[in-house]
Amino acid sequence: MNTTSSAVRFWPRRPRFPLLIDTGTELISARTSAECTKRLSRLRIPADLRYLPVIDGMAEGFGYYPEQHVISSMVLKRRWNKPEIIKLYHARKSPDAPEYSTKSLGNKRLEQVVAEIVELLR
Repeated sequence: MNTTSSAVRFWPRRPRFPLLIDTGTELISARTSAECTKRLSRLRIPADLRYLPVIDGMAEGFGYYPEQHVISSMVLKRRWNKPEIIKLYHARKSPDAPEYSTKSLGNKRLEQVVAEIVELLR
């Protein structure tokens, strides 16, 4: 199923950008609502897939629901931590993408880890 080209909606509240979106095979990023709509519209999403996990810039959990073309905070995983985000990046990155360094991880804020991974996905 291909998503529609209309703008993605947010319910009941908007996530803080940038976003990380787990497609199940790769991790994509979006810095703005327009970029999010553009990247989601390019995805081939199986018809039986209910939602895709989304992590916002504050490491809060959201979900993208393709049938409604909505990103919602109504998900089971409400908060992500640094090791989970890094593990997801390493599991989904392309073979030629750089590793995310865990050096000085204790000195980095969670928001910084999300931002750095967004940059690595560029």
